[in-house]
Amino acid sequence: MPSFDAFPLEDIRRTFTKIFDFRVRLSQGKLYGLSNLKRWERSYINATDSGITAHFKIDGGPLAVTYTGTVNSIPVDARVKVTIYIPRIELFIYAEE
Repeated sequence: MPSFDAFPLEDIRRTFTKIFDFRVRLSQGKLYGLSNLKRWERSYINATDSGITAHFKIDGGPLAVTYTGTVNSIPVDARVKVTIYIPRIELFIYAEE
């Protein structure tokens, strides 16, 4: 895969951000309710008292994110912010009671 600097400037300018709101729930240490995100065999998203960790394999490369915080109640309202760069995708999860 070429480095970030190898992409033409006009491609880099296509960087964009999308905000998706999900209703999610916690069950047995896992976070559910993100089924409309494209997931693959080795993708996962987990939620525990120490925070939320997620990894998504996507077209163009891996997607990994870690949320550090405390999740104590069920259900949880979460806002997922997906920031897409070329060639990287970052996923930020905000969970609050």
